[in-house]
Amino acid sequence: MELLCNNILRCSLFKGRRVSIFGCFKYIKIDDIIRIIEISGGEYLKSAFSNEIDYLILSNETYERCSKKLFKQYQDIDFLYRNITSNNISVVSEDEFLNICGVRLSENFFPQYFGKQILYPVSEYVVVDIICTGYDYHLDEIFQISAIKVKDNCIIERFVIDIKPMDYNNNYMTSITRGDIKDSLIRYTIEEAVIRYAQFIGDLPIVTNDAFIKNNLIFHLYYNATFKCMCNDYIDILYLSKNIFYRIKKMNFETLSNKLNIHLDYNCKGAMLWCENICTCYELLKKKSKFKEVPNLSINALNNKIFVLEGVFETISRNSIIDFIELCGAKVYNNVVKSVDFLLLSNSAYCEYVNGRKSKKQVLAENFIMEGNNILIISENIFNDIMSYGKLNYDSINDY
Repeated sequence: MELLCNNILRCSLFKGRRVSIFGCFKYIKIDDIIRIIEISGGEYLKSAFSNEIDYLILSNETYERCSKKLFKQYQDIDFLYRNITSNNISVVSEDEFLNICGVRLSENFFPQYFGKQILYPVSEYVVVDIICTGYDYHLDEIFQISAIKVKDNCIIERFVIDIKPMDYNNNYMTSITRGDIKDSLIRYTIEEAVIRYAQFIGDLPIVTNDAFIKNNLIFHLYYNATFKCMCNDYIDILYLSKNIFYRIKKMNFETLSNKLNIHLDYNCKGAMLWCENICTCYELLKKKSKFKEVPNLSINALNNKIFVLEGVFETISRNSIIDFIELCGAKVYNNVVKSVDFLLLSNSAYCEYVNGRKSKKQVLAENFIMEGNNILIISENIFNDIMSYGKLNYDSINDY
């Protein structure tokens, strides 16, 4: 950081200028960027959509999306691009900013806003579940966040927050119906909700299912709202179960409830009820076997997973996706069957999906989900995140 500051002092690029930042930065912390702007004599503006900005520093990912004009997939990029062009704002990418500072960093710098998955027992933790249309932070919406804080096997505090949706046009939703939307108590914007959620959980580890996907959604929303990162460690309940009951080839909640000899309503719709289910499972799993902490870097978490692909992919070629999947020990099927783990949709196909226009594969996947099968329908955006974080931290992806 001192090297950054010493070099930036010799550059008058931002002196007397109003500067803002936007995106998820991979190689440098947001606080360090702000500090450099101020040290160099610039003025930091929080809103990247202000018409008073002289310079806008974009993360590499955001810079690329602006360059490719990916407006249909990313509404925020559309607004950002309009603001840049209409107000003649000078744009600096993350790499260009680092070059100005005279610093070269490795491409494998670990993302700053993700904790690691842990497989050792913790006495104090938070169980989280969300009601949402899906898990793409660009395209989907969260309607409710529920969480319970647990200490020494006792629930000590509960958290439920209802979120005002942007629109009511989504026909398919995760654990929610249109009637639930109309009757729900609308209180907070998504920005207010994720900030309150972050305040509730503090730095406690998060216990949930589909941990990477859910955390990825909330962490990005929190980052976009605050430009701060949530670095909570997390425990994926099915990943943990698979490690304890290692002889079971395919772990799901029905199998888990049988192994734990409990009645588990794995199709329940209430987020708070589901948090209680997860809490019960975790406390019983802690008694079943000694936990061990796995290495943080692994390439086996996608092993034996089954993917089905659909759509014309825009940010990565289909062949590259298949190569990556097979490199991780996973398989690609042509059709959706009960054993499938992921239905991966291109961004354009996912946009149509969340607006109610579904293909035969998507309808079939939904039917299997309603029957209790563990199929995740994810977008190209989410898969890019899996690739980015997974190259360094594959334990954050489920392995059940």
